[in-house]
Amino acid sequence: MEMKSYYEQHSELLAIAGRLSKAIAGKLADIGPAKAAFDIVLELAAKLSTHLAAEDKFLYPKMKTVAGDAGSVASRLEIEMGHVKTAFGDYRKKWGTVNAIQANGAAFCSDTSGLIAALGKRIDVENRQLYPLAAKI
Repeated sequence: MEMKSYYEQHSELLAIAGRLSKAIAGKLADIGPAKAAFDIVLELAAKLSTHLAAEDKFLYPKMKTVAGDAGSVASRLEIEMGHVKTAFGDYRKKWGTVNAIQANGAAFCSDTSGLIAALGKRIDVENRQLYPLAAKI
């Protein structure tokens, strides 16, 4: 299975998450920084939804049909890592406007830090455990 595009998407997601981490270090009570953070969240949402859709539609189903390590690892990780999609949906609902971010910057920063950590963990695990197995099928 060709894995290059999945790795590239992970790199792009990590780069966007890094920019978001820098953005939440600013004064989010001001409209400019709150809008900048919101714009990065929108960018992350677009990239992440495309990436997760590809994994959910193509990668995980194909790997789960393979006997042995590839199938069992894919099944396990799909369950363990599936919460990221749900968590991101909840996050987007909660922080769906610039005003929401501006009104409660501390909570936004806390939620964003948690989201970035969960995303980073998922990417790390997929890069180390899932993708090397997928490349063999």
